[in-house]
Amino acid sequence: MEEQNCFSIRTTVGGSSDYIAHKKSKAIYQNAANIAKYGGYQQKQSVLGKNNGIYTGDVNISKNKCLLGAKNYNTLFLFRRGKYLVNPPNPSMLMEDVNGL
Repeated sequence: MEEQNCFSIRTTVGGSSDYIAHKKSKAIYQNAANIAKYGGYQQKQSVLGKNNGIYTGDVNISKNKCLLGAKNYNTLFLFRRGKYLVNPPNPSMLMEDVNGL
């Protein structure tokens, strides 16, 4: 019986570390997308509504919603992975890209 499962297809379900890594990637991407809505930064406010400065995050976004850079390579990697986890590409579009080579 075990010979049948020797080359089984890998499933997308991983361990708890994969779950946390995917959740972190999605959170970084969604935070950067939220900051991009406000021109690349957000005003930090206190509970009473007082302005406490500007928050830009670890991912730098321009006013026209373009990615400028990240604080470090790991943050950039998590941002890119989060983009594909939140908005997975259409498989037919990927095949068109491969066929165009």
